[in-house]
Amino acid sequence: MYQYDAVLFDLDGTLLNTLDDLTDAVNHTLRAFGYPARETPEVRAFVGNGIRKLIERVLPGGSADPNMEAALAEFKRYYTEHCNVHAPLRGCGGGNGGAGRGRHQAGDCIQ
Repeated sequence: MYQYDAVLFDLDGTLLNTLDDLTDAVNHTLRAFGYPARETPEVRAFVGNGIRKLIERVLPGGSADPNMEAALAEFKRYYTEHCNVHAPLRGCGGGNGGAGRGRHQAGDCIQ
């Protein structure tokens, strides 16, 4: 039998449906820079290949948008604080679903 120190899961969109939280964070970011909001189906189409690519896809100017880096930073800040509003992670010692948040003991589970 193998002994492991950790087991990692890609929760964001794989085990949890985080699309609504991502859409909220995208629209918060867009509003912060005076851009129009996106609909959930648009955000779904833009998801894939990481956060930077998502922000490039939602900004009107794409990767050349003058607010690209600031928008990326704002998205990360907001999503870190609001990543589990619609898709909360429960049952893991009070874990809230944020990547890298908290340490859990062996045997903790997702309910």
